[in-house]
Amino acid sequence: MEKHKESEEINYNWVLEILKNGNQNFVDNWGQRRNYRKEVRDTSTGQTPFAAILSCIDSRVPVETIFDLGIGDVFSFRAAGNFVDPKIEENNNILGSLEFAKISGVQLILVLGHTGCGAVKAAIAGDPTECQQTNQMIGRLQNNITTNDENKAIRENVLNTIKHIRKHSHCLSTFNIEGGIYDITTGKVEFI
Repeated sequence: MEKHKESEEINYNWVLEILKNGNQNFVDNWGQRRNYRKEVRDTSTGQTPFAAILSCIDSRVPVETIFDLGIGDVFSFRAAGNFVDPKIEENNNILGSLEFAKISGVQLILVLGHTGCGAVKAAIAGDPTECQQTNQMIGRLQNNITTNDENKAIRENVLNTIKHIRKHSHCLSTFNIEGGIYDITTGKVEFI
């Protein structure tokens, strides 16, 4: 049993290092040259992603690119505001998908926020839109933050999302979940 736990810890640390090194490659503009055609062929019969990343839908945060990853390396989940909230029973697609990722063998889940997040800005402002579902989503995101300081709210949202995942999923309550914030001006991810 102890040997299995030690192996999991090594895998977790290995995955975390891949993400950190990949992001540094991206920041330094030293990304791997990819043969996408080969990656498509290699993954056509199955997949073995090593991490799951919950990030925002923001087009400036393409997770495979900012971590210098290829096809089949990670499960990528995207939702405006990169959050899971206390009313998860109303829409558990993201949480169920994160559980599926764990069952599929990933070693780590990363909840990735980013600077300049439009969803967090909207939650702070509280201004309604003409779209009902967007207003509900923003209202629920407001439950994840307690400050009007944008940078603090982004961090708080990531940390509260991790808490909600652990609270609402027995399967993930003790799983390896990390938080990070991507800086849209530098390309650097700060792990928190």
